[in-house]
Amino acid sequence: MSSNLTDEAKKLSVAERIVLVEEIWDSIAEDNGCFELSESQKEEIDRRLASFQANPSQGRSWDEIKAEFLNCKTDPRSTTKSHEEKFVLFSVI
Repeated sequence: MSSNLTDEAKKLSVAERIVLVEEIWDSIAEDNGCFELSESQKEEIDRRLASFQANPSQGRSWDEIKAEFLNCKTDPRSTTKSHEEKFVLFSVI
């Protein structure tokens, strides 16, 4: 990768870099078409869908989670998790 691009990306805020990564990932997915899921991934999707259908009011939309993540403030006295901590939590879920 061009160090010029990397240097420019590092000038962006964390929120802007996350949006950039999403846009890059979306462009990769568009170029490569659909990705084949493993059986365990398909089972997990089915499990989550069944859980949502059984309790539709229990979850939050991606838009709500993303907005909270992108708008969080990293005050050291706050009990609110940092961007990095939230990213790990969202990635695991």
